[in-house]
Amino acid sequence: MGNKSRRQDYAETTKKALISRARYLFATDGFANTSIDEIVKQERLTKGALYHHFKDKKQLFETVVDELIQEIVEQASSAIHAEDDPWKKALIGLDAYLDCCINQEYQRIVIQEAPVVLGWIKWKEKEKKGVMGLLTMLIEYLMEAGLIRKQSVELVAPILFGAITEAALAIAHSNNPIAAHRQAKGILERIIMSL
Repeated sequence: MGNKSRRQDYAETTKKALISRARYLFATDGFANTSIDEIVKQERLTKGALYHHFKDKKQLFETVVDELIQEIVEQASSAIHAEDDPWKKALIGLDAYLDCCINQEYQRIVIQEAPVVLGWIKWKEKEKKGVMGLLTMLIEYLMEAGLIRKQSVELVAPILFGAITEAALAIAHSNNPIAAHRQAKGILERIIMSL
């Protein structure tokens, strides 16, 4: 009953191949310079196969953005849950996110291109949806451990999220992303400690 048909397997494999190829091309050439023709040609598929799964190139791009954000949330969550100390959890979570900002694929697609392609509001919503739950959890850990004073998480989380988002943008647009990453991490740590 739970077995997939060959057709379903093929459709799933095709969709994954399209996403993977698009992800590579969006990261190397950017959204504007990536054509549907190139995506399907490199996967030896037809445009019909792409349009079966995605309305257009923008929807495919959005799927790639969602996938990248989900990956960072999963990576950060795994790293956080492997640690018991609340302060170390917060630093690990912060570091995991900032590390993504120096990953060229994440940097190009999610931080540089997505605000333009999807629009600022939609991009912020996606980032917020992906990262805010993690951030809220870390703030609660710090409050429960008495490392920061108890206050409105509903207010603190969006303010910190704004600072972290701006740090990500600064890192992504820096001439020296590694140095910017190090500086941003220090600044954000001090902000969190000041709470």
